[in-house]
Amino acid sequence: MPLYAKAIFFIILLCALVAISYLAKGIIIPLVFAVIIAIVLHPVVNFLVRIKINRVIAIIISLILTIVIIAAFSTFLYSQVNRFSESFPIMIDKFIEILNNAVVWISGYFDITPQRITSWIKGTEGELINTSTSAV
Repeated sequence: MPLYAKAIFFIILLCALVAISYLAKGIIIPLVFAVIIAIVLHPVVNFLVRIKINRVIAIIISLILTIVIIAAFSTFLYSQVNRFSESFPIMIDKFIEILNNAVVWISGYFDITPQRITSWIKGTEGELINTSTSAV
């Protein structure tokens, strides 16, 4: 086969592979995670088999241990998100207070009125939103 025919064949196969992987991502992603978990749990199962535990029981123990660890981590993450959401209004108030203190300090240090600084901040905020919207 000539080179151009091989190149066209390769490009078509590459496009087909990308299309198939895009369509099968609902199946491929869980399989990839399953393979990763199997690779990570393999040393644990081997350790349990070395200490004279049946292989099936060792697999069950390692899976249960993994589920417990994931549940504990999820519970911890949920509690942290919950605490953060409870303290978010307090953090916003603190940020506004710090911003107002900064405006007062800047107005005293650079001899600019606080209203002018506040209007500059609002104008810059509007420009930033318009720029980021157009960039997206």
